[in-house]
Amino acid sequence: MLKNRDSWAFAFPPLLFLILPLYYMSAGFPQISYLVAFFLMVLFGAFYVAAWLQIPYRPRRLSSLNIAILAGLIATYLGGWWIAGINAPVAFQASYLCSVAIFLLPARLDYYALGIIYLLTMLQVAISPSITHWSAVLITIFTSLACFAGRSSVEAEKRRTLAAASETQAAKMRERARINADLHDVLGQTLTAISLNAQLSSRLLEQGRNQDAASALRTVQLLSRQALADVRQVVSASRETVIAEEIENARALCQAANITFSVSALDTIKPEIENLAAWMIREGISNLVHHSGSDKAWLLCTAKSVCLIDNGKGYQELVSDSDNAGSSGNDATGNGLCGLKDRAKNLAVISYGNLFSSAWEQLIAIDPEISTRADELILPPKYPRKRPHGFFLALYTR
Repeated sequence: MLKNRDSWAFAFPPLLFLILPLYYMSAGFPQISYLVAFFLMVLFGAFYVAAWLQIPYRPRRLSSLNIAILAGLIATYLGGWWIAGINAPVAFQASYLCSVAIFLLPARLDYYALGIIYLLTMLQVAISPSITHWSAVLITIFTSLACFAGRSSVEAEKRRTLAAASETQAAKMRERARINADLHDVLGQTLTAISLNAQLSSRLLEQGRNQDAASALRTVQLLSRQALADVRQVVSASRETVIAEEIENARALCQAANITFSVSALDTIKPEIENLAAWMIREGISNLVHHSGSDKAWLLCTAKSVCLIDNGKGYQELVSDSDNAGSSGNDATGNGLCGLKDRAKNLAVISYGNLFSSAWEQLIAIDPEISTRADELILPPKYPRKRPHGFFLALYTR
């Protein structure tokens, strides 16, 4: 969705341009037709504001509420035109419809909608070729061009934001790799000391110097305990931050891609699958942002499972997009998910596939005994259930 302040900016200032047609309608008071046309014009403005405040930016599909708002917008436009008469300046309202079509309709519908709007505007000009109506045509065309320029700017900003979020995630990965390298160097010194003391104790035992050998072995024991403590401390800190960081990275990427991201955590994830879960979230979010075409995503976490769900294209279209992306994008069904399965091995099960409308429950969990059939998944509340669509990626312990 457009940022809230942007939605308000698009919604209210253009209403000033309804003053002319409203004035025209009021001049005909108290005739019933003009009263009704005036009321319809006010309703048109209300539906226009509601469209900007309720409909996401270029959604993949429209909800029932979105469709109702658009239907009200079109009905009040046509109703006002019919009641007020062909000579009324309602053609100016076409520019409002153009902005909604360009910014708020799914990509596959916007050009069809614009064509219909232009036809209606030209029809009014053909029936009543006045200066007012020709002015409305020019304003409609100018508004369309301005909206296309604005949409290009919004999408360019979206790409920049997404690139910045991806770079931030990559920087965190590089920093983590650097820390791991430093840890390796530190442990390398400790392990070298342990190895040398072990060799020394072996030689001392061969020479019969048992007390010196015992001292060397105590040093080995001390170094081993210290190294183990250091590793446990680092691993513990990593476990506390890895999942949280991946979820925050996922939020940032989804926000940049205009995807609503919801997280439901029912319990703390088991330590043995935390690292694998972090990798799954990272891979799943990358595929979701670049390939799914979704506008909503859910991350469901329990002690034994993690599931990432979206309302996008589904498995077959995801495969097609991945193939078309080639080396320029993440491979949604190749190295990425296959790599996750290799990482899981005997520790956990990785499942992925399509979601179907029959999969609907109020609980959020994945039973370890389920198969990879999508209709056995337990989905979050508010997941769309009318049509088979979407994609899931699930991890659960054996």
